[in-house]
Amino acid sequence: MLKKLIFSLFIFSLVTYQLLFMNALRSGGIMFNIKIWRAFGIEQTAFSKFIYANIDTLFWFSPAICVGFYLFSLWKFNLNTILLTTLLTITMTGILLWSTYNPSMMIRIS
Repeated sequence: MLKKLIFSLFIFSLVTYQLLFMNALRSGGIMFNIKIWRAFGIEQTAFSKFIYANIDTLFWFSPAICVGFYLFSLWKFNLNTILLTTLLTITMTGILLWSTYNPSMMIRIS
């Protein structure tokens, strides 16, 4: 029971983060990021253009997929389903975070 509780808290914290991050992007965060990139003379990557253009679809698709796999993992609670759900949820969250990143934004320290 404790394992399911810890697993549930971890997955739901990542899904909540996804929802909050996507809601921030939908509420003006996209334009804020683009303005920052333009201020530094950085062109938006094709990946972030794709994510930003489809944020309304992703807003429902990504968390729904993660919660669907979570429910399946609770039904078949074994190591394989837990790892699959955890990996999928971390990957979906990472994809959202990566959409705001551009390697040319890094400051070189030398």
